[in-house]
Amino acid sequence: VHRNTIGRGIGTVVDGPGIKWVDEDMFYVYSFNRPDDGRSPKRPSEVEVPPTDRDYKLEFIFPNLWQNHISQDVRIIIAFAPVDQGHT
Repeated sequence: VHRNTIGRGIGTVVDGPGIKWVDEDMFYVYSFNRPDDGRSPKRPSEVEVPPTDRDYKLEFIFPNLWQNHISQDVRIIIAFAPVDQGHT
């Protein structure tokens, strides 16, 4: 993860991500970090998507909302609002 900046020297591999569609306007993304043991990262089709009550996930609600579930008590919400015809 960010091997040239914050992840430099950590030796972490990210498997996936796993994706679970909740409905046509919302899906969850799960990432799986593990120490680099020389194995290639798993593809999205190779990771098992955890239950929906998992504490941490990234939630996309179309058309313009992201919610990062960091823990049961902490979330970061990002709303994308149009500035003009071609920019948000």
